[in-house]
Amino acid sequence: RSLDAGLRWSWEGYAGYMKAIDAMPRSIEVATLVGHAALRLHAMGPERAYREPARLDEIAAMQRLLGEALDAGALGFSTSRSRLDRDFEGRSTPSCFAEDRETESLGRVLADRGQGVIELAFRGSAGVADRPFAGPGDWVDLSLDGCMPEDASACDSPVVFLTTLLTEGAF
Repeated sequence: RSLDAGLRWSWEGYAGYMKAIDAMPRSIEVATLVGHAALRLHAMGPERAYREPARLDEIAAMQRLLGEALDAGALGFSTSRSRLDRDFEGRSTPSCFAEDRETESLGRVLADRGQGVIELAFRGSAGVADRPFAGPGDWVDLSLDGCMPEDASACDSPVVFLTTLLTEGAF
């Protein structure tokens, strides 16, 4: 609801989104990231994006869409495997269902262009019963565990890691 109050959804595609932002009065500059969930929803449709791995043709469609968004001015893309990220219906965000090859393929779009950043809320960043977040020394291991390439240099892009601290008993 807060997004509906703050934005008029009058655009189609990322270039239209950028034009809408440019037209808005603001007192600060804005950098935008393409949401991995939005890429999955567009390429796969809602029935599959929430439960299945992407097919190769769907990954190619996501790569194309990401490239178009970068051409329109996006800074990079964001993805999440955090158990805390939910959609408006309370479901885990579609990016939580992505396989490594999908995320790696999106990272390669940035590497091939030599531009962009990846924002990552990784599995375990808020603690997961089977593998809790142990602290800063565990960042790399968790970020590579199902979220990024085995060799992070394959993406050849800056990665911004997001963490969430939970109070015991909060959930």
